[in-house]
Amino acid sequence: MSEQNHSHHVIPVAVYAKTFIALLVLTALTVLASRVDLGILNTPLALGIALVKMSVVALFFMGLKWDKGISTILFVGAGVAIFIFMLLTFADFSFRGDISAEEGSTFGIKSPVKLVEPGALHHGETSKGSHH
Repeated sequence: MSEQNHSHHVIPVAVYAKTFIALLVLTALTVLASRVDLGILNTPLALGIALVKMSVVALFFMGLKWDKGISTILFVGAGVAIFIFMLLTFADFSFRGDISAEEGSTFGIKSPVKLVEPGALHHGETSKGSHH
């Protein structure tokens, strides 16, 4: 039988300390970002920070950075895919409240959703900034 050399990478304590500090900084950044009103960008920003924190934990605490397999790529890639899917879901959800009068009459939509006047922007705003 052939003898296989299985070695495990020993992670220095300094790496854990730096990772811990990075996670504390990212947590503080999350708290600061939650106190700033960026409108529709609040959720993508929070998800982006969470994705970075997840990557730091996976790469350093779980040791995927030193893994010789494809597991690091798959793990981080799955996190990026989840972020993209959630971002697209929130983008879709944020524009569901408006339908045009033409859409309502063409498709026979009888809905409690407010109709948008021609030339109006999202959420009933006109090009001059006034609300209906």
